[in-house]
Amino acid sequence: MVKAASLLLILWLTGCAGGDQLRIKDARNAFLERDFVKAEASLYTAEVFKRSDSRLQHFLMLSSIAFSNGQYEKAIYFLNKSREVSNSVRSDHGTFSWFDKAYGGNPIEYSYLHQYLVLAYTLLADEGKTPAWETPEIQDEKGRIQVQAEKHPARSFSSKEVADLRTKARAELLAWDTHLENLKRSYRHADYYQEDTWARILASYLHARSAQGSEKKTAQILLGQALRVLDQEQARVSGLQHASESIRQLTSGLEQQIRTDSDDGILVLLQGGVISPYKARNTYIGLSTLFQGIEDPFLRAQLEDIGFRILLHYAPEFGLVTFTGAMAGAIASDPEDAPRHLTDAADRGFGFLISFPALPPPPKDLRLTLELKSTDGRVQELPLALVTPLQELLHTELKARRDKEFAGKALKIGLQYLAILIPAIKAYQSAEGEGAGFKKLAILAGYFIAKRAIDAANAPDLRSWSLLPQVLASAHLPALKGEFELKVRAESPQGRSEQSYGKRTLPPGPSGLLLLDLRTLP
Repeated sequence: MVKAASLLLILWLTGCAGGDQLRIKDARNAFLERDFVKAEASLYTAEVFKRSDSRLQHFLMLSSIAFSNGQYEKAIYFLNKSREVSNSVRSDHGTFSWFDKAYGGNPIEYSYLHQYLVLAYTLLADEGKTPAWETPEIQDEKGRIQVQAEKHPARSFSSKEVADLRTKARAELLAWDTHLENLKRSYRHADYYQEDTWARILASYLHARSAQGSEKKTAQILLGQALRVLDQEQARVSGLQHASESIRQLTSGLEQQIRTDSDDGILVLLQGGVISPYKARNTYIGLSTLFQGIEDPFLRAQLEDIGFRILLHYAPEFGLVTFTGAMAGAIASDPEDAPRHLTDAADRGFGFLISFPALPPPPKDLRLTLELKSTDGRVQELPLALVTPLQELLHTELKARRDKEFAGKALKIGLQYLAILIPAIKAYQSAEGEGAGFKKLAILAGYFIAKRAIDAANAPDLRSWSLLPQVLASAHLPALKGEFELKVRAESPQGRSEQSYGKRTLPPGPSGLLLLDLRTLP
């Protein structure tokens, strides 16, 4: 009876995912299937928006949905909403913690908020018009408005409005550079994300399209900076090292366009895949620490069996709760990180927990190719340079921050654990007389509840802009005019995937920006 009660208590305390996260998962799945209406509807509900601390995540995801659907004015609305929320929860974009309760995004996410604003303003100016768009009003259970309704008609832009949009795009390029400079000041001695090859390449291309001679000189300077950043960053990010030669070919084509003072080139940007959700990377310190040096699995199992027998004999209540805690720990564990030993499972329930966000590394040796087939049947293939391995950037960033911050976090959590563990041990040892067994169980239950509170208080923030692409790839096309059938092919050691885009008229617009996406990578 006591054993069953203790197990039920532990299982109850493990908790479960909220409806908010289920909605986000639904939105992600619909986005992957290109069902943008369903993806947006999953996020735009009172259930989601009642949590103001997750508002940034929702706005970022909504901006990706609108952008991928070609609704650039709507995307700008959500991107600016995202920036407002982010600015309200932290004063310096370079300073943040993985453990803040108010989600403020991380520096890479904030950086690419600038990129999407640059692209959205530019593509909106290219189209010279916007379709009608709206967002619903969201109220809470008491009828209070949480999110105002927006309703905008379809309209065409005047030449002045188009010029203003292009000016805003260049202003966002400057803001992007300022953000990166802020990171250098904030993390002067840390090996974190502070530079971005693609930021310089995109800025160079858009400056080169200007009719002003001074901006073409700026474009040349930016290309030189892009190559210096590439030389610096490829040692840290293997994806950039792998793509180094194709990136240099890309910049060479852009430099040639600047030298010839031509505006006929096309810059292709491919968004590949969708970034994986963050997961918690947990380190447990407890009973398993005593046995982790034993490499022979049979010997370790024997010693653990002996240890638990001794524990059950001399401290039966503690042994009983530890055993049921091991069962709960095994049940609640991620199948990809299942415990292999009894002590490992026990530590999932009772051990000191130090947790950081993590992201799996992306596929390696990814090769992307753009195929263009003209109306006369001729086929041209061009490699797409992987200018931003976004998932690897985030994977590298999370790992670097964990390595740097682990010791301090472990000390802080360890002191919190000791503050509840020492009194629990003393109370356990002094429990005597009639009903001592129940007193000891109550003490252990109290310790476990306090431990769970500490774990919750130190849990890492796993929220993210989970609709970012895994990679951004680019190519510079010489002057091409006419109708072409486009196809992108992705190949890696894991397999192959491709996407056809039908017939497209080139150049795509005044800026020469051609945006493509490939949802599934091998």
